[in-house]
Amino acid sequence: MSSEDKANRAAPLNIEVSDENGALSIAWDDGHTGVYPWGFLRGACPCVLCKRSHRGVEISEIEAVDGVWVIDWMPVGNYAVRLLWSDAHETGIYNYGYLRAICRCNECRG
Repeated sequence: MSSEDKANRAAPLNIEVSDENGALSIAWDDGHTGVYPWGFLRGACPCVLCKRSHRGVEISEIEAVDGVWVIDWMPVGNYAVRLLWSDAHETGIYNYGYLRAICRCNECRG
């Protein structure tokens, strides 16, 4: 199974916001634990307001946003999570396949 197939089938077992690590951690059903630093994740917001278009997010073009943190989160159906950021932004819906694809752990970054 390709990494793209894995990302499209990703399902979280546990989502944790860590103030200590400054990151969102997701334990995935394939045994992987994803790490998403807040600045990177805020810069990767997939909403139209942030991207300024309806096109997909190019991972190589993501620029971290400094000085933000996750205040709260909530699931969106069985496919995504919505994050409330310290800068009051909350319109981004991060689907699980997208999150699995942008994992910033050492293993995924190669």
